Amino acid sequence: MEVYYGPSPQKYLKKIFPWKIIRKFEKIFNAMDLQTRKIEFVQEFLKIQSEELISQLENLLKNKDIADDSDFFNPMSIEEFNSRIDQSEDDFKNGRYKTTSQLLEKYK
Repeated sequence: MEVYYGPSPQKYLKKIFPWKIIRKFEKIFNAMDLQTRKIEFVQEFLKIQSEELISQLENLLKNKDIADDSDFFNPMSIEEFNSRIDQSEDDFKNGRYKTTSQLLEKYK
């Protein structure tokens, strides 16, 4: 096995490879990908025949600020996490839960 003691390949690549151009291309490509996703979403949306599903999607869009709120995703402490686990186990033992079948039936 040979050991390479020459200049760092990263330094060489930085000199010859146009990283700024690649980064700009990635941004454009990601934006195009987002645009494609939007178009595909709208096309699928136009195929929906269920008024209830359209109402649910409208409500989701109207309430999008809730999901954008950074406080919504704050991590919980270990104590809070363990407390939620204990509460969930207690709910299950006392029959305070819904089965998958019950949940699926609700959204048919």
